[in-house]
Amino acid sequence: MKQFFLSLLLLGFVGTLSAQQRLSADQQQEIQSLTDELADRYELDVRQTTKMYQIQERKLRSLAEIEAKHAGDADLYLRKLQALETGTDGSISIMLNERQRKVFQKDQSERRLRRAVRAKELTNAGMTPDEIQLELLKVE
Repeated sequence: MKQFFLSLLLLGFVGTLSAQQRLSADQQQEIQSLTDELADRYELDVRQTTKMYQIQERKLRSLAEIEAKHAGDADLYLRKLQALETGTDGSISIMLNERQRKVFQKDQSERRLRRAVRAKELTNAGMTPDEIQLELLKVE
């Protein structure tokens, strides 16, 4: 029942977007799925779930914009991806209460460990530092 009301609330929010800013059904589903997963993981209330949807939507839009301008400068692309991740993580952390933030910080720590293991694998495979950084950003 809770998920039903959350879905209705989020659909209402999505419906208010202008036609120019509308996301595809697949993108909306991707955002909703990720939001639901994070809402369950961090036990978000309705207000937090709505905010999480907005954060994930902003992340998807920013990522699409970064990807569209990717062709030129690889270093700039990498820095923008890192800034997007940092900004998204910061936005999520700010909206969480203390108990939820502890879980989030634990998840962040585990992600850093997974990235360290992956970095070592990629280094042993002979990849360049920029290639490694790009691959590490894919590790969730």
